[in-house]
Formats: sequence, structure tokens, C-alpha cells
Amino acid sequence: MPGARARFWADGIPNGFAIAAFGQASPVPIPLSAFGIPSPNCNCHLVPAAILATMVVPYVPEVHPLLVNMATAEVLVPLPADPSWFGLQLTTQWFDLAQLATSNAITWTVASAIPTLDMALNEGHPAESTGNVTVHLAHVMRFEYQ
Repeated sequence: MPGARARFWADGIPNGFAIAAFGQASPVPIPLSAFGIPSPNCNCHLVPAAILATMVVPYVPEVHPLLVNMATAEVLVPLPADPSWFGLQLTTQWFDLAQLATSNAITWTVASAIPTLDMALNEGHPAESTGNVTVHLAHVMRFEYQ
């Protein structure tokens, strides 16, 4: 939603690098070999002339000893708090630089309206004259099995 952040992540080789690319979805997959990259069965799912942004991101190793060969690259994209961003659709794809491989692409859409629960959470102390109203949270009173 405008004003929020979109979060993207990919798993890869520890201490390697990946490229997160954002742009328009391609109607047909483009083999990486068309760009001179020898990667059989890997395709670009973005229109090359309509790529809006790319980010080189390191794969950060996991700290748990059982996940010693795992790493994650992460990108947080701040979406401007502007109504013109409602309904914007982009496609994101990851390119692993160590393995010369690609991920599948994901097409995502910025919310077309501000979400609402038709209720609000009021927080504060009864003795105080001010409090906080949150429109995206609500108390759950009780779940009951029937």
C-alpha cells in the first residue's frame, strides 16, 4: 500500500550476490542465452527495455549452525505515500550472480484502496484525556469451537 514497504527475499549461496530487478512483465520468457549468459533453462521474465530498477544485494549467511549453507538476500522497497501509486503493478525477478541462475518472477500490485476492518482499536488509559486509535487492528474477543 502507498506509504508502506514491499519486502522481497531470495535464498542463495552464503556471501554471494544477487540482483533484484523490478519492471514490466514480459509476455514471453526470454532465454538468458539471448543476452550472452550461458544459463540453460534460465529465462528473463521482464521486458529488458522496461526495467525500472535493479539492486545488487548480498546473500547474508544464516547464523543457526544447522543452516550453515543457507543465506538470504533481502530488499525493502519504500512505496511513496502518494495516491497515484494505488493499483500500480510491477514484476520482480532475482538473478543469482554466483550460479548465473534466475528465480521465477512474481507480479505484484500495490493496493487499490486503503484496507479497512470497519472497526478500530482504541488504546489509552481511562484517566487520560488522549489515546491512540488504530484502524488496521482490532481486538479478538473469543474464538469458540462449535
